[in-house]
Amino acid sequence: MQINGIGHQANHINPSSSNKAESLMEKLASGKKVNSAADDAAGLAIINRLSAELDGYLRGAQNGYDGVSVAQTAEGTYSEIGDSVARIEELTAQAGNGALNSQDRQAIQTQIDGLTEHIGETVSNASFGGVKLLESAGSIGITLGGSSSIDIQTKDANADLDGFGLNSIDVTSAAGRAAAQTTLESASEYINTSRAELGATQNRLDSSIRNLHTQHENVSAARSRRQDTDFAQASSERARNDILQQAQISIQAQSNLNRGQALNLLG
Repeated sequence: MQINGIGHQANHINPSSSNKAESLMEKLASGKKVNSAADDAAGLAIINRLSAELDGYLRGAQNGYDGVSVAQTAEGTYSEIGDSVARIEELTAQAGNGALNSQDRQAIQTQIDGLTEHIGETVSNASFGGVKLLESAGSIGITLGGSSSIDIQTKDANADLDGFGLNSIDVTSAAGRAAAQTTLESASEYINTSRAELGATQNRLDSSIRNLHTQHENVSAARSRRQDTDFAQASSERARNDILQQAQISIQAQSNLNRGQALNLLG
């Protein structure tokens, strides 16, 4: 009976050794040392929290890139408007040439009217993702994560430019040309100020995006330290565990042999 008992115990390999072998194989195959709550419940919770933070940083950065695109689109529109205003200034100066007659000045006026119409169309067509950028005063909020956000200020450019008298320029008379100079100076200053504001906003967005990427890298490294498999250590543990399993198998085989010999003697 005693011998049978010894033989019965020897028929079993330590289950913890087998479970550990499976766990090590999973870690090596997945590249993760925490694959389930059974591996490390607290560690898995921290890893999930860090993963959520990483997703937030990426989403915030993408929102920031969209904000940069909005600012660039609006700034590009003002740049095009500025080119048209500069051309109107040239034509206004040309209309002051005493060698021109009334028909010449009327032809210049026709060009100016075309340019002011083009400015209005340019403003109306300025949009990003279907959102009009220069048709109303307000702001477009760009969320960068959590409570952090940056507002891109919008203006009713057509109304503002019309308020300066851009749509009422008349270069066919001396008085009209003098008034046009004041109008064009105000319009140019308005455009330059608007472009500068958008440029400053774009710089803020760029800085915030860089900061988000830096945070993403730092948190990603922290998650990696908790989640990623140390292949050198895992491989070493696997080799050690394999040796232990082989030793158990060898002991079991020897024990079974001894048990058989003992039974033969008793028989």
